[in-house]
Amino acid sequence: MKASVPITYLLDTYETARGGTEGQFLQLVTGIDRTRYVPSVVLLRSSQWVETHSMGCHVTVLGIWKLARLATLTKLIRLGWSLRRAGCRIVHCYFNDVSLVAPIILGLYGFRIIVSRRDMGIWYTPFKLLLLRLNARFVDCYVVNSEAVKKIVQQYEWVPAKRIRVIYNGLPCEPSEEANAVNLRQQHGLEGTWPLIGVVANIRKVKRIDTLIRAFAEVVVRYQDATLIVVGDTEHEQALEEFEYLKILIQELGIENKVRFTGAVDNTRSYINMFTVAVLCSESEGLSNSIIEYMQAGRPVVCTNVGGNPELVVEGVSGYLVEVGDHAALADRMMVLLSDETVARAMGEKGRESIMNICATSRMLEAQMACYDEVLSS
Repeated sequence: MKASVPITYLLDTYETARGGTEGQFLQLVTGIDRTRYVPSVVLLRSSQWVETHSMGCHVTVLGIWKLARLATLTKLIRLGWSLRRAGCRIVHCYFNDVSLVAPIILGLYGFRIIVSRRDMGIWYTPFKLLLLRLNARFVDCYVVNSEAVKKIVQQYEWVPAKRIRVIYNGLPCEPSEEANAVNLRQQHGLEGTWPLIGVVANIRKVKRIDTLIRAFAEVVVRYQDATLIVVGDTEHEQALEEFEYLKILIQELGIENKVRFTGAVDNTRSYINMFTVAVLCSESEGLSNSIIEYMQAGRPVVCTNVGGNPELVVEGVSGYLVEVGDHAALADRMMVLLSDETVARAMGEKGRESIMNICATSRMLEAQMACYDEVLSS
């Protein structure tokens, strides 16, 4: 029998399983076939989540807080020797910071290096791009989660298309029986309220929730019993300023009693099951896990025509696409769905059918392991 291959996942840190990228990583590291690959995880720095949860494999914390330090170089060199002694053959750099420094160091040890890219490069700077292009010489394969991200990596990081693999996100686990919309409606005082417009997104400027609030204010004129539910972290350091801005905007529009912020929740699916229409109006997305969850739940979707969104949502078939910042078009599409429940239901079902095929977890895991096989044999 062929022996399992040791593989190391190198991450900046791991703060919560709620995040889209973090959730995808946890599916990969826990679901990978141990008869083919034996995973271990190395983190630059620890977190409360890491200290209180298990990833189902060995986890090492290097204690690196800043990249531009001599100590960082020393620790990565020691890591290379340690992984080599352990028989590791593949190092998969899953987050962005590690891909700035690790490939050029660990590649010298003879490891096969894989780098994941899951966004549209909103974190790029000229200096970071210089580092990424230097490191690219030591990377065997880039794994991206959409064709849109592939184009970004080609254009900005100067990576040939033949070294990039598109592997769509895997579907999260099915919602549990306990997570039901009826209890949540009671909890939030929404019994009998219709329609419910919903968005799952952490409060960040890039998510453009202000566009949704402006559009919702127009919807309320026609549907006076409508409620907007924003499901996402409002207390994170990056959220505080944007959250204050959104509260002022809501007050200016006179819809304070129509908008609910849930804060961070463990089970977003139970909220999605309440939505009449599900929205995402980000200005940048690699491949949105929120949209995947909307479609899995059979919700009609209205989202911005950016990144990987049009690879999931077919205009007029499984939802509607609008341009970034166009709150009038967003309001119009939401009201189209609210005015015709037959159309909305049909779009939701079409979305459910397509997403179960495109983003099956089993397909994601098999594609990822096939990528590892290819890299080892090349």
